[in-house]
Amino acid sequence: MGWVFFRTDSLGDAMNYFSLLLGFGSESASTGLVAVSIEYDALLALVVAVCFSTKYPAIAWEALSRSKFGPVCRYVGVVTALALLAICMTAVASSTYSPFLYFRF
Repeated sequence: MGWVFFRTDSLGDAMNYFSLLLGFGSESASTGLVAVSIEYDALLALVVAVCFSTKYPAIAWEALSRSKFGPVCRYVGVVTALALLAICMTAVASSTYSPFLYFRF
């Protein structure tokens, strides 16, 4: 919750922000201060993170590794990881929005 103090201009605004985060206050007061916008790529990342935070992908990977495709699975895993790394690096390098936490100081 410390980020609220960096986000707001004054202590009063920070207290107002905290009250809005906890569900107090009117919606009209919160529309300018707290605006939630979930983009599709963030929603997709959330769904993938929830799916992979369970034990089922590990169970499926082990079962696939024990099958006749076991030797191929290791190479596919390495190639997939490298491809995802390249995609992530490209996404970070191509983004122009780069907020810095201490820009106000």
